[in-house]
Amino acid sequence: MTVLVEKGLPAVLQPSLNWIHSFVLGAFAVAGIALLAWSLAGLSGVAVVMMAVAAVLIFDPKIPGLSTMALYAGEKQTDPNGQIVSLVEVLAYRAGLPKRPDLYVIPSLTLSAFSATDETGAPVIAVTEGLLRRLTLRETAGIVAHEIAHIRNGDLTAFKFADWLSRLTPVMALTGLALAFANLILAAEGFQAAPWAAVVLLCSAPALSSLLQLSLSRAREEDADSVAVMLTGDAMSLASAVNRMQATTGETLDDVRLPIPARRIPYPSLLRAHAPDKTRIARILAEPRQVSAAPFDPLVIVEQPMVSLVGYGPGDMRARMRWMGLWY
Repeated sequence: MTVLVEKGLPAVLQPSLNWIHSFVLGAFAVAGIALLAWSLAGLSGVAVVMMAVAAVLIFDPKIPGLSTMALYAGEKQTDPNGQIVSLVEVLAYRAGLPKRPDLYVIPSLTLSAFSATDETGAPVIAVTEGLLRRLTLRETAGIVAHEIAHIRNGDLTAFKFADWLSRLTPVMALTGLALAFANLILAAEGFQAAPWAAVVLLCSAPALSSLLQLSLSRAREEDADSVAVMLTGDAMSLASAVNRMQATTGETLDDVRLPIPARRIPYPSLLRAHAPDKTRIARILAEPRQVSAAPFDPLVIVEQPMVSLVGYGPGDMRARMRWMGLWY
């Protein structure tokens, strides 16, 4: 694919900012594991964790990772003439990406989409079948353009760190509950399995993780919305899609509810959190002032009948909790 000159598009986020965010998230994850090791084995446990982290940093780049799409049972779309694949092709071209990201469809009736990396580290986009069935193609274009913007802005590195963190915190919370229960049993004999301070911090890990990721994500999501409007030339459709998706995103309490915190959306990371829907929609609808500066005409969308892209029935796509806090 020929790289399109990005004249008129907002500047890409500085890579240094993304790396800072990734470092903060990684440091939080390591601190959580170290706290768990200290509560169970003292300083020797912390030393083992540090050696394990060093080994991961050294060898992880050399070992193919487990694809996020495999975790979510995503079906890769290989038909180059499919309407959604063609839509991704056009938006990737407009964004100046050197290659069209592969598209995966997740067998879930929830309304969601996200960008991630596959086992080779290449960027991919995932959408749920529920989104394709319930949104118009124009609305879907706005959501896909938002994810294309995340890829263009280099956000996936931080998303990968946040994904690991969102998988780790439920384990920490469950461990904290187990230690609290053990402390209560041993209290009659004057013993405790772990310091209560460590127990409280472990149980609070999901809430702390959610607050940390929310604080790091807002600017990224605003930039992605702005670029999406310029790529499609259609602020109204993106705003409409956001309005229709808001009822499927669960509640903030889902991020911290024990024993297994998990918001009811098939996102691989809490870092995808957006501003409140009313605020976000108002900001999106204000974007047309910038659209005139974009080097593209609005997308011409021709609606076509929706055909299942995963071959599952409604019962198979019913959203439910999976292992490690996955929900789809």
